[in-house]
Order: sequence, then C-alpha cells, then structure tokens
Amino acid sequence: MSTPYNEVVKHDKEKSNISCIENLFAKGDHEMSLKKYLLSILTVISIIVIATGCSEKTFATNEINPIEKNKINAVRISRTNLQKEFIEKDLIAKIVDDLNNVTVNKLSSKEDNSVMDNGNVLKKDTTATLELLNVIKGDAISFAFLLSDRELYLCDVKSMQSGKRTVSYLSSNDEKTLKAVKKLYSLLNATADAVNQ
Repeated sequence: MSTPYNEVVKHDKEKSNISCIENLFAKGDHEMSLKKYLLSILTVISIIVIATGCSEKTFATNEINPIEKNKINAVRISRTNLQKEFIEKDLIAKIVDDLNNVTVNKLSSKEDNSVMDNGNVLKKDTTATLELLNVIKGDAISFAFLLSDRELYLCDVKSMQSGKRTVSYLSSNDEKTLKAVKKLYSLLNATADAVNQ
C-alpha cells in the first residue's frame, strides 16, 4: 500500500525538524556549541551594558562649582610653606579659563581616601591649593588641589559648607583636561616660586 506523496513529504519534514532539535540538544559537540553560543550572547550583553549604562559620568568643573569671572576678585594659592592671595585680573582670567577646560569624575568615599592618601597628599611640597574667591562676600567660589601636573582634585564647595561629607572629583584623563591641568600646575608653581624669591 503506497502513501500519497504529500503524506511522505509531511512525514519527512516533521522527521527532519525533530532531528534538528535533537541534534541541537544532543550531547557532545553540539552541547559545547550551545554553551559557546550562550556564552557569546552573555558576553555581548555585558559589553553593551558596561559601554552604555555603567560608564563614569564626566562633569565640567563649572558644573560642580559655577564660575563667573566677574564675581571672582581674588585667587589664593597655597603650598606647604606659602599662602598668597592675588588680585591681578589677567592671572584670575588665565586660571579660570584653564579650570574651565578640565573635566572631572566623581569619587566615592573610598576612592577619595585613596587619592588623598588620608590627607598625606596635602603635606607634599608638590601639592598646590587653588581657591577662587569673592573677598567682598567672603565666599569661596571654587576650591581645588593640584596634586601633580596630571591630577586636579576638585571639592564641591556647597558640600564643603554643608557640614556633611565633602563631595570630591578627580580630573579625567582626556587630552584637553591633561593639557589644562598641566598649564594650571605650571602657572601656580611659577606664581608661587616668584613670591618666594
């Protein structure tokens, strides 16, 4: 007894589909292929999550401590054995311009302690403190430490005045920021050295 052609084709297709599914879940090489496939998908998803949602947000220093040049009438520069205020408008303008070219990343409390070495960084001769002031109002408008010619540590002035933990930021490593930090560091050290002579 012969089966109609359509019945044979239907039976062969079902048998073919079943054998593909069985092969996919069969032990041996196919099991390894499935594991590799799932691992590849998981890796791609992880990379996407890291690249988009979990990256550090970068801030302009002006976003943390808004700076208006016309409200700054003094700059205080400090090192271990020196503290001097300057009122020269050209110097203030240069410092503000360089500071506005710096981008920063927010530090956690643990990162903050690590960067500042529990305050020991402030005792180094290489660390320079920069304060932008409005002496008429008695306000600090921006406050930063130049730890080296590559690192600027910025304090959120509002959080400093709040009595809670001071929120702090460290300069990012992009080319524009590194150039600005280097210029600021050189300018502050040259200014401080000129006062010492």
